[in-house]
Amino acid sequence: MKISKFLPLSLLLVFLVCLAAPAVPARQMMPGAGMSPAGPGGELVQVQVLPSREGFAAGGTYPLALSLTIGKGFHINSTQPSDPHLIPTRLSFQAPEGITLSRPIFPRPRKMRVGFLDKPAEFFGGRVLVRTSINIDAGLAPGRYQVTGRLSYQACNNQMCMMPQEVSFAIPVSVAPAGRSGRRLHPEFFGRADK
Repeated sequence: MKISKFLPLSLLLVFLVCLAAPAVPARQMMPGAGMSPAGPGGELVQVQVLPSREGFAAGGTYPLALSLTIGKGFHINSTQPSDPHLIPTRLSFQAPEGITLSRPIFPRPRKMRVGFLDKPAEFFGGRVLVRTSINIDAGLAPGRYQVTGRLSYQACNNQMCMMPQEVSFAIPVSVAPAGRSGRRLHPEFFGRADK
C-alpha cells in the first residue's frame, strides 16, 4: 500500500491551528485554591449601584456611587497603572438625553508587589467605592429611565494577569417633578451631602 506524500488538507489545517494557539496555563482559566469569583455567574468583578435618592427631581444634581466587589485572591489594575504592560481599568456611561453623569472618581489605588513585575504597581482589591454624580435636566419629563454602564478591567492574581474583561450593568433612574426628590438612600455613603 502506497502512502501519500502529502497530508490531507484537513490534517494540515489542524496542525497549523495547534501551532498558532498559545498555551494557556490551567490556573489562568479558573480560580485556584484560595481564589473565588465575585459574581454568581463567575465574574471576577461584581458591580452594585448605590443611588443617593429613591427618585431624582428634574433640575438637580445628585451623588451616585458604584460598589465594585473583586473576587477573593484577585485584584484589578488602577485607572493609570505605572507599568505600561498593565491594562487600565475604565468605567463609562451611556445615558439618555437629559441625563448626564460626571467623570467617575476612583479611590487611591493600593501599591503592591506581584510576582510577575519587577517593581510594585497600583491595584484595586476587595471592595472599591467609585463616586460620580447624576444631573437631571430641568426640562426632562418625569418617568423611568435607564443608564447603561460599562466596566472594563484586567484582573490579576499574584502570579499572572487574566485576559481583559468587560461587564455591563444598568442604572435605573426615576425622575420626579422639580422640587420633589424621593427619600434619601444609603446614608452610610452619602450622609446629607445631596441637595
